[in-house]
Amino acid sequence: MPSTPDISITLDDGTTILLRPITAADRAYIKQGWAHLSEQSRYLRFFAPIRDLSDKQLDYLTDLDQRDHVAWGALHPGDDELAGIGVGRFIRIPDEPDTAEIAITVIDPYQRRGVGSVLFVLLYLRAMEENVTTLRAFLLPKNQPLTQRLQALGGKVEHENGTSTVNLPVYRDVDALPKTPQGKAFRDLLSQLRDMPR
Repeated sequence: MPSTPDISITLDDGTTILLRPITAADRAYIKQGWAHLSEQSRYLRFFAPIRDLSDKQLDYLTDLDQRDHVAWGALHPGDDELAGIGVGRFIRIPDEPDTAEIAITVIDPYQRRGVGSVLFVLLYLRAMEENVTTLRAFLLPKNQPLTQRLQALGGKVEHENGTSTVNLPVYRDVDALPKTPQGKAFRDLLSQLRDMPR
């Protein structure tokens, strides 16, 4: 994949962050961010109480082709202690090549500040480019706020064995997004990021 310039974006609270595709050089940022995830955040993301990331896991999370396994990172370059603040990724499902599993992780000090929304929109744009027509999220029932947000964007929810599965269509025509407040905000952010170099 050709080199991609960093994207600079200012959050609603005035914080300016950088976004860029994850590479092997980001291992340190991922380890740094992991140290600032609470046990609850780790459990909501991985469905298990994982204490540390192994070298094998770090290889998997950073050795990417950016087509079938796409990942973007969010950095706050002005915060040396918390520079690595979030990662969003999708992984194409081998026997469903038009579907990809999506997951977003933001460290606790930066949650509910819009970082996850920006990462999600970038992944949505990449899904459009890579002909992914469905983004699939696996969520725990206690993660109801995220489930409801995905539903407001057109996601269909199924519940099985204590897990919620949300299948979110990737609309090539963004005007087809639901006419909900979440849909409008998503469409506005998508339009803002779509014109930036990626």
